[in-house]
Amino acid sequence: MEDINCVYMVSLGCPKNLVDSEIIAGNLLRNGIGISDDPARADVFLINTCAFIKPARNEAEEWIKKAVKWKKKRPHGKILVCGCLNQHQAAEEFRKKYADVDVWAGIDEIEKMVELINSEEARENQPQKKNVPRYLYNHKTDRIQTTPSHYAYLKISDGCDNRCSYCTIPGIRGTLRSRSQDSILKEAENFVRNGCRELILIAQDSTAYGYDLDGSYGHLPRLIKEMDDLGGDFNVRLMYTHPAHFSDELVSTYARSQRLLHYVDLPIQHISDKILKDMGRKTDSEKIKKIISELRNKIPDICIRTSLIVGFPGEKDEDFAELLGFVREIRFDRLGVFCYSLEKETPASKFLNPVSEEVSDDRRHEIMKVQAEISLSKNLLLKGAVIDVGIDSIRGNIATGRTYRDAPDIDNTVILRIPQKKNVSPGDRVRAKIESVSVYELKGEIL
Repeated sequence: MEDINCVYMVSLGCPKNLVDSEIIAGNLLRNGIGISDDPARADVFLINTCAFIKPARNEAEEWIKKAVKWKKKRPHGKILVCGCLNQHQAAEEFRKKYADVDVWAGIDEIEKMVELINSEEARENQPQKKNVPRYLYNHKTDRIQTTPSHYAYLKISDGCDNRCSYCTIPGIRGTLRSRSQDSILKEAENFVRNGCRELILIAQDSTAYGYDLDGSYGHLPRLIKEMDDLGGDFNVRLMYTHPAHFSDELVSTYARSQRLLHYVDLPIQHISDKILKDMGRKTDSEKIKKIISELRNKIPDICIRTSLIVGFPGEKDEDFAELLGFVREIRFDRLGVFCYSLEKETPASKFLNPVSEEVSDDRRHEIMKVQAEISLSKNLLLKGAVIDVGIDSIRGNIATGRTYRDAPDIDNTVILRIPQKKNVSPGDRVRAKIESVSVYELKGEIL
């Protein structure tokens, strides 16, 4: 067997998957294997997959097809497909369909890529049936940061115990597994020491962090308090909070924390009590409204992002009308809408009264049209204002950045001209005057 010198990596899916890819990269480099952004220079084509819904599996399959074409030109090249796809019930179907793939690896093999690449015996002994993942990294795990140096994702737990009726995550990622507070704080210190200015806490459900340790939902507020006490110039952004576990203590934490950005990612999915119950969300419209009200009362400059699902089985016109009216009333700062995706292994796949794809698409577009109007009206209030912007990238005399109200890759952007003789670098925080706005973008000049 020829030596493996270089790997071309593709990371699909969410930031939680990106952390796994960064761990894979760290494991490769630790063992003397390089990483290239050019597949033509690589010995291995590695794809870290997402499989949450069918479009994600379709994307993974497209990349597998590209890898197979790549391999035809390289008789000694190897294809490694890892991650969530191998934990999905469709894994066996993919294995049979793509015999050119040399290695199929699941969640528990994240730190074993070098062994799997190099060892014929390891490849032959791979389990052919999916296991329940137990893997959980810590601050000592090799990891290469692939985001810009000024922000990084900190995965505080993996897996999920919520078991929403439409969701495949517990079957793919396993049950809730929380990292120790000490391990998270040490990793945070390492990032800050290396110049990181925005730590983004992520999990399948960040508000459930620590519940598997002692049955308490108080671990997240305590973690944020401890992060407040760390040294360095940085902020904390919290993603993926579940309304069922959003406590009064967490609201108070947002109000008093010195580092936690006033940005709440609160995926409510729906507001109809009937649909919420069928979804298995373990919450209701009253609690969702209470959380939003308390956040806005205690923290006037809070930015609330949410995500919704339309077209869930049994969603009647009146359920959708209630949701649309709620979006108009609440005027979320940031909002995304997804059409329900039927997953065969979930309870919701057996629900009666399915909603057609056409109706689901229409409902999605209707909500996004309303949200576009809301977003534009909120942005218009910033025209002529001077605001703080964190710079993410620079090209020529143009800087692209975000406000505290914007998470990387999913929210609004700010495009700024850089004045002559003004030195600006990614990671800098600047004052900027906003000159023009659109639905999801602000434009102006750095002062």
